[in-house]
Amino acid sequence: MYRRMMILALIAVIPAAGQQRSHDVTIEDYFTLAAVTEIAMSPDGSQVAYADSRWRQATNDRKADLWVVATA
Repeated sequence: MYRRMMILALIAVIPAAGQQRSHDVTIEDYFTLAAVTEIAMSPDGSQVAYADSRWRQATNDRKADLWVVATA
């Protein structure tokens, strides 16, 4: 189960590793990044749940969303 989760994490990271930067990182870039804060796999390994957190400029706080995706 742990191995499957690590493979999914690597698949998510590999495309970003090959991209070139179009500009220097700015403070606006920092606040538009999403952070994956929690990851959990279902007991049977068929789904992965994760939470991502983003900055909301209008309310000056972070908002977290919970996502569930199939592994197959």
